[in-house]
Amino acid sequence: MLRPLALLLLMSADDADKRLSAGEVLVSDEAVQGSEVPRVTLKAVIEAPPEKVWAIVDDCGNYQKTMPHIAASKQLERDAGYVICTVTASLPFPLPNLTSTTRGAITVEPGVRWSREWTFVGGDYNMHSGGWVLTPYKGDPRRTLVDYHLHVDPKIHVPQTFITTGQRRSLPEMITRLREQTVSKSP
Repeated sequence: MLRPLALLLLMSADDADKRLSAGEVLVSDEAVQGSEVPRVTLKAVIEAPPEKVWAIVDDCGNYQKTMPHIAASKQLERDAGYVICTVTASLPFPLPNLTSTTRGAITVEPGVRWSREWTFVGGDYNMHSGGWVLTPYKGDPRRTLVDYHLHVDPKIHVPQTFITTGQRRSLPEMITRLREQTVSKSP
């Protein structure tokens, strides 16, 4: 059986584009050298301008209100080009919630590209890195292509498949939540 990433790699660019245009959320995973836990990648289109999506994605201090499965969040520091955030992920019973502090490098090219790539500072993980890249979908400033990736390795002992399955389920929820919020914020 092919892993989802292998299926995504076999998918033609036209097929992926058709699926994205139809509103599908494409989630895949790939092995990371030296880690038992794969990196999960998501691609999706949101029918809202990147600036509106970015306003939510960039506000890590409100993730407990805007993102699914977040118990608490706080922006600790922000300066030109970076942000430091602490986020607590809510895990299903009987697992404990997990908190991470990350430092995100921010790059914004208005009308072209909005991105945040973060690295782990401390918390309940051995590794926690990821990033957001938002661009106008097919050059249309009213539509956003979301490219998100995440690599986490919690300090708690859970099977790798539990982590991957949880991410594969929760990432589409994140896009659903972003779609709902950007529609409600549209003029």
